[in-house]
Amino acid sequence: EISACLVGSEMCIRDRLNSGELTFLVQDNGVGFNVSESEGKGFGLYNMQHRVEKTGGKFYLSSDGNNGTQLRWIFVLG
Repeated sequence: EISACLVGSEMCIRDRLNSGELTFLVQDNGVGFNVSESEGKGFGLYNMQHRVEKTGGKFYLSSDGNNGTQLRWIFVLG
């Protein structure tokens, strides 16, 4: 399953500060995965979400078999 993440040819990592909100985005064009089927199968994504939310941020995950995977973390500053 992990090797499926390596199939894509592009990865994008971005950060943006806009109106007191800091956003981090990690996106690839790999094969993606079924998010609902991945719940409870390991701790990587769970730990990311837990740490982001513990610091007051929001965690978003989307993945599609045709459009890769996107992780987004949003933090309100100040």
